[in-house]
Amino acid sequence: IFKSRTLSREVVLKGDFWVTYKEDGFWYNREIFGYELPFVIIPDTSKVQITDTEIPIKIIDENSFEILEHKPGNAAVLIYRGDTAVVAKNINAPKGIFKFGENIESEYCSFRVQKGRSGRVPGNKYHIQFKSVDQLVTEFKPNLDIQPSSKGSSVFELNHKGKNIEKSKTFLRRFMDQTIQFTLQERVIITNKTIDFIDEQIGFVYDSLNLVENDFEKYKSNNQIIEISKYGEDLLAKFNQVGEEKIKEQILLNYLDYLEDYIIKQNQIDAIVAPSVGELNEPILTETLKKLNDLATERKLLQQNFSDKYPEIKRIEERIGQAKMILQEGIKQARENVKQRIVNINSRIAKLEESLRGIPSAERKYLNIQRKYVINENIYNYLLEKRAEAGIAKAST
Repeated sequence: IFKSRTLSREVVLKGDFWVTYKEDGFWYNREIFGYELPFVIIPDTSKVQITDTEIPIKIIDENSFEILEHKPGNAAVLIYRGDTAVVAKNINAPKGIFKFGENIESEYCSFRVQKGRSGRVPGNKYHIQFKSVDQLVTEFKPNLDIQPSSKGSSVFELNHKGKNIEKSKTFLRRFMDQTIQFTLQERVIITNKTIDFIDEQIGFVYDSLNLVENDFEKYKSNNQIIEISKYGEDLLAKFNQVGEEKIKEQILLNYLDYLEDYIIKQNQIDAIVAPSVGELNEPILTETLKKLNDLATERKLLQQNFSDKYPEIKRIEERIGQAKMILQEGIKQARENVKQRIVNINSRIAKLEESLRGIPSAERKYLNIQRKYVINENIYNYLLEKRAEAGIAKAST
């Protein structure tokens, strides 16, 4: 996401970077920004602006300025979109003396010059240049350096090399704000889908728990209270352990089915439910899911400003296709692993059930009902805990 061109585009769209300002100096013209500006250009973003030439401005006094003779341009652009709306030769901004706050309009430009925070010294000269969104992204993005603070760290250091320190600092602040905002929006969507998936699993377990609870209550009301032997208690504990393992594996199978249906069959990759919900422990599959989420985020950013025919979107689609192929194989392998673990668990359950035959019939029947109840109750509480974690994660965003 940090390297996304569209993220940089969103930053400059919301920033005051439309115009580059230079103060004329004895040796060179120095770029100025923010609090240094004696005036601020307010472009009419609904109209074209000359973008390929610098326009000289001279301060007359506290209330007026002059646009001087300047080199004509050849392109006028709707700067907020970056589309070349007019291509013509020898196009100029209007020349002459104007008041601060006055509208300045021609066929190829439309803007106002407002007083800035810095003082206006009569005789001082400046050059301004309008920049389109695409020009600004081309200017800012290559100079953005993102590196981990240390090897293997998830903390990153962001630096921007520009001609004006205050301008670079402003870009970095807004870049981080935009990154955080977009990330939080994506997290909320993923968390909501995660909660929906958990709720579905809770529904299945809740139905089973109700049935077993009814059987358990009926048994207790129709039979005398059974005193469980130490041997029976040990068997019950082992049953509970393997029973919970089996249900968790079934939840993981449900998660793999969800992945296959959502990503492969429905062809969706936005806001994939987190692998932690199913306690997925398949490194390649987990890494592929992370890659798909990242690609979906990048594609979503691009699609806000470009059609699906845009070359970078096409490249992302190719990478998504490759990741899906890896994912499909990963799901197949993970499902086989889960099914094999369930076979092993069933074998352990069969051995425990064999051990049950050595205890009295009444105690055996009681243990069978109780173990089903305890297993479902524990899984139900486990899922409620997962749901609470997802709810806390959502609230923290």
